Amino acid sequence: MKSKILTLWEAGWTSDAIAVFCCTTADNVRAAACQAARKNPALRRNAPRLSAAEIERIAVLRREDHYSGAEIAELMDVSVAVVSRAIRKLAQSEPGLALDRGCIAKNRLREILLLMAQGFPPAVIADRFGVYRPSMHALLYRLRRRAKTRRGLVSPGVKL
Repeated sequence: MKSKILTLWEAGWTSDAIAVFCCTTADNVRAAACQAARKNPALRRNAPRLSAAEIERIAVLRREDHYSGAEIAELMDVSVAVVSRAIRKLAQSEPGLALDRGCIAKNRLREILLLMAQGFPPAVIADRFGVYRPSMHALLYRLRRRAKTRRGLVSPGVKL
C-alpha cells in the first residue's frame, strides 16, 4: 500500500484524494510521504510562494480586520501554514501583526474572553475562529491562568 501511496503522491495527487482512493486516512498518507521524503528529497512538496500582492493583502487583513491565520487562509484559498509563515515574516518588522499560538490574533483575545464569559463552550469558540479545538482549550487555559495571576487571586510568592 505504501508504494501505491508514493506513486500517487509523485503523480501530484493531494493527500485527501490519495486517502480516499487507498481507503486510509490523510494523516497516514502524509506520514508515508514524509518518511519517504526524508530518504528522497525530490518527494518533498513545498507550498508555492506568495506574491507581493498576496503578502500585502495578508498584512491588510491582519492590520485592519484582525483576521486569524485560519480565516485568512480560507479567504485567500491557501494553506494555513503558508499564511502563518507569511505572518511570522511580517511580524518581524511589525510586531502588532503577530499571531498568538493557535493562529489567533492577539488583539482578538478580548473577543474570546467575552465569548468565554458568556458561557460558550471552547469547541464553539474554536469553530468560530477557525482553529483546532485542542489549541483553543490550551489558549483558554493559559488565558484563565494569566487572568488569575494578574488580578492577584493567585500570587506566586504568597502563601495561603
